[in-house]
Amino acid sequence: MRLGIKRAIIVLLGIGLVFGLSGCGLIAKLKARDHLNKGVRFYSEKKYDEAVESFKESIKLDPSLTNSYLYLGMTYAALSTGRQDNANAAIKTYQEVVERAGERTDLKVIAMTSIAVLYEDLENVDKAKEWCRKILEVQPDNTEGLYRIAVIDFKLSFRKTGTTGEGVAQLSEEEQAKTLKLIDEGITVLSKALEKNPDFSNAVDYLNLLYREQAKFTKEEDQKRELNRKADQLSLKALELHRKEESEKAKKGKTKKIA
Repeated sequence: MRLGIKRAIIVLLGIGLVFGLSGCGLIAKLKARDHLNKGVRFYSEKKYDEAVESFKESIKLDPSLTNSYLYLGMTYAALSTGRQDNANAAIKTYQEVVERAGERTDLKVIAMTSIAVLYEDLENVDKAKEWCRKILEVQPDNTEGLYRIAVIDFKLSFRKTGTTGEGVAQLSEEEQAKTLKLIDEGITVLSKALEKNPDFSNAVDYLNLLYREQAKFTKEEDQKRELNRKADQLSLKALELHRKEESEKAKKGKTKKIA
């Protein structure tokens, strides 16, 4: 999903890199765009340190250039593996995008999604879910925001229950109720996401996993079997969707080669 976010950012920014400039500060604005373009080249070549400096210079010359903030956030995120300082810098930069995006809901959502992913990577699940919910405030039917909430819910539940449910017996009644609430939330948001996009393969994957989590808490054998049966059906559906996606990618690759 992270790759999908990067592609979405690049497509959106590519549309707006060049447009009419006039009035006060024309030269500074032109220089800012030149540094932005240089930064994009450095980013594409994975020369991230040089890209950071180019985007910073672009922002210094033209603080209104939201694209520079977005690319700077992407670059810090690329440098964030094992570096919390860069992850924090990416989050701060994406927050600037959210504040400066104005009516550009598309940019806001991309920045918010990126922040949620970064917080998830930092194991700050509360902040990650907070930003997912901010996405849903802007776009209530955003399937990525719904999906990310469910992923976090599953991870939190699985840590408590264990691979085969061996951890359930060790949980207090309060912890069991709290974990079941997470599972119910995950199932609810994924069901909503799949109403909007029935072919969302990753959502089907996690709905399968959440039904298995629910089964771990069920004492009635018939109900447990039914939940696992649902999960098995979803697992097969997800496999079919992933195969379809791979087939479509292969076809697109062949088409590009022919062209």
